[in-house]
Amino acid sequence: MLRIKRLFSVAGLFLTIQAAGQGKNIDRIIAVVGDRPILFSEVEMQRMQAVAQGLPFGPEKRGEILDEILFQNLLITHAELDSLTVSDAQVTNEMEGRLRYFEQQIGGRKKLEEFYGKSIAQIKEEFFDMIKDKLMAQAMERKITEGIKVTPNEVRAFYNRIPNDSLPLINSMVELAQLTIVPKVSDEEKKRTRIKLEAVRKRIMSGASTFCVEAIDSDDPGSNGNCGEWDFIPRGTFVPQFDAIAFRLKDGEFSEVFETDYGFHFMQLIQRRGDEYKGRHILFVPKISPLEMKASSLRLDSLYQAIRDGKISWEKACEKYSTDAESKRNGGRMMNPMNGDTKFDVADLDPQLFLTIDKMKPGQISLPVGYTTQDGKPGFRLLKLISRSAPHQANLTDDYQLIQNAAQNDKESKTVDDWARNKITSTYVWIADDFKQYTYRYNWIRHNN
Repeated sequence: MLRIKRLFSVAGLFLTIQAAGQGKNIDRIIAVVGDRPILFSEVEMQRMQAVAQGLPFGPEKRGEILDEILFQNLLITHAELDSLTVSDAQVTNEMEGRLRYFEQQIGGRKKLEEFYGKSIAQIKEEFFDMIKDKLMAQAMERKITEGIKVTPNEVRAFYNRIPNDSLPLINSMVELAQLTIVPKVSDEEKKRTRIKLEAVRKRIMSGASTFCVEAIDSDDPGSNGNCGEWDFIPRGTFVPQFDAIAFRLKDGEFSEVFETDYGFHFMQLIQRRGDEYKGRHILFVPKISPLEMKASSLRLDSLYQAIRDGKISWEKACEKYSTDAESKRNGGRMMNPMNGDTKFDVADLDPQLFLTIDKMKPGQISLPVGYTTQDGKPGFRLLKLISRSAPHQANLTDDYQLIQNAAQNDKESKTVDDWARNKITSTYVWIADDFKQYTYRYNWIRHNN
């Protein structure tokens, strides 16, 4: 990974916010890159992050931290000189993603506010410039490394440079395929669900009930305990149908009942602010009947028997009957969402999935098993184990993609390092005397000061 990606962890940015007020009495400028000053408090915030994460803090740690901050500011300085830009919408999207992640870790947005003693609006305000700097630095790195590709010879040379005792141990890896059957909701159930939500809307609009009371029965676990409400989120956070309705409403206005991939919604827009909006909604999800579940299970049983008896090939059955649009035309082959590869580390598999394929041999097909789709729908699937590798030290035959990625990252890192060493010679850099004692990765002091 490139250096700038390590500097900004999700938790680290929030720890930085939490620590923001603790260094004000001792703050001073300890370095400058271009026209960008670096404060002592910035180093202290990173130090507190390291301590909070249980990382070792030796005598050189402050120098390592300042080295990273100097490097980031060098990237940002030249991003600005090269007229690279980051939009406010990009910053907001990145910020919301990090906020959602951290809310999941801490137990919700209100708990996040309580923990830091700041409102979400205050956190966003303090967070904004840090996120923008991060994105600007990444934009500069992308420009530096654009077009860089490793050749097969370079991959081989990279692998050969790794000492045998330093080759990583690779866990057992599997390649999988699936044939899925997801039951459809009946038209009658959809109609019943819509009528049920229409009745809720009527009670709220007539004043016979309130949004807060009715939201308790909402099928959205993320908002039903908060009167159906969500805080400001940017366009694109929810599904397109939801955004389309929200941006047609005026502040305070109620929607009609409408449908998305998740079910039926009734929404009130509380406030829209640029490309962000805040509101509340009630979601009712149409239920799949036991009869429909049973029919889908029996259908998959029949397909299993037909494949086993040779009446239809696995590939043809996937193409004709699988409900998974992404894999049905590719023999059901599953893609690892973490890296876009076809191989999965068995340690990363969902426990139920692991138990299903644990005793299978390559080429074997499982009996039908239940599962839940990415959008929360219940379904059934057959699983086929395509290949399984034993735990082993990395090698070019079995792990070419992994080694190619590592070689690519190494080549990009060296390109960025060369760029940094070259730019330091033509960029103003000043470091305070008491920070010149440290050993730095780059020659910040030799070329300046």
